Amino acid sequence: MLFSTTLLAAVSAIPAVSALPTELMVSRSSSCTPNQRLAGAQLIINFYAATEPGASAAGFLQLPLEDDCHTYVNANGRAAVPVAVDAATTCDFASSSHQAFSKVTGVFDDYKNGTTIVHTNVTLGALHAIAIPVTFHADVHLEYNLDSCLMQKIQAFATSRRWWRGSRSIRRSSTN
Repeated sequence: MLFSTTLLAAVSAIPAVSALPTELMVSRSSSCTPNQRLAGAQLIINFYAATEPGASAAGFLQLPLEDDCHTYVNANGRAAVPVAVDAATTCDFASSSHQAFSKVTGVFDDYKNGTTIVHTNVTLGALHAIAIPVTFHADVHLEYNLDSCLMQKIQAFATSRRWWRGSRSIRRSSTN
């Protein structure tokens, strides 16, 4: 009896649903694919790994960033420190921090909610020329606006120890 009552209620609701405006009936679909988000993550690793003078600075300007993209760094479990308040200052921060790194590698995880995580190991050094034997790990969360497919927030969780973890997501590797 319960099944037939539920079925009757569902069938009688069809005319009411079809009377709704079509914009309420359309489910949100995104043109921002995992491959596009992973490509943005790969760009970050490529530009941080670039050694030619000016290549990184020019590259960071090509990142798919929202105009108001904010960037934060959480070091060793501490609270988030804002390091950039828009796309321009995000590119400036990336260009400046790039000069303190000698090697950058990354593995990427992408999630359906629009977040791509770059698991990166960074070896410190001066302008990619002098390596300092200090490597730190960071999980860099890239939060994409699924409608525009632009990064709206970047947050790096940096730790002084190397740590890779598995996940159930799309993963790509980069060893630049």
